[in-house]
Amino acid sequence: MYWFSAIGQRTAWLFVKPLFHFFLHLRVLGKENIKGSKDPVILAVNHISELDGPMLPVSIDFFSPLLPIIFVSLEKKRYKGNYYPSFIYSTIVFRLVGMYPATIGLKNYERSLATHINFLKKGVSVAIFLEGKCKTSTSVQKVKGGVIELVKQTGCPVIPVAISGHYLSKRKDFFFRKKHSILSFGKPILKEEIFEGYENISYSNYENIAKEKIMVKIESLLDGHVKERASRGVREKS
Repeated sequence: MYWFSAIGQRTAWLFVKPLFHFFLHLRVLGKENIKGSKDPVILAVNHISELDGPMLPVSIDFFSPLLPIIFVSLEKKRYKGNYYPSFIYSTIVFRLVGMYPATIGLKNYERSLATHINFLKKGVSVAIFLEGKCKTSTSVQKVKGGVIELVKQTGCPVIPVAISGHYLSKRKDFFFRKKHSILSFGKPILKEEIFEGYENISYSNYENIAKEKIMVKIESLLDGHVKERASRGVREKS
């Protein structure tokens, strides 16, 4: 069914991309790190807003083999619809934009992420938000370990993705062009690098590995965003 998401994401690309560039002043950095990628990758992303989901596909070239991207999401009942109209949170829309929920409560990453593991093995790229859900405060949220299971089961490289500029964004901020968003793609992190230094890989150290090997790369990219804004004279922070 990923072809359904391919149609949805590429159709949205045509309309959403210019909107993001105009209303959010979106800048995309590091595209050289994904250019030419033909094999599936795991996109590990920080999460500051419900705008992050549509922002990721439109930041990739229209004809890139990385599209469509399948997102690891929560079940639709867990979304409150704070930003989008309520009809957006329906199964058909979720599938159209590539959102497939993980099964919560199993205490088994392989079973919880079985759908996404299967997509990667079939050659379809998967995006996962490392913090699991949108930030609700400026404090650091706990990093989840699901990304490590995806790497372990498939061997796919991880592309760290950093997003900033529209934290706590409201609709009026969007339409009055008050936000300046940046999305950065980092260099691929191979399976060997991720597991280096860990002889025994178990659920108990998944979160530490994700934090030490992946989240630290995202934080470095976010530091680069601060410098990018300073060089452009943009005072807003996120």
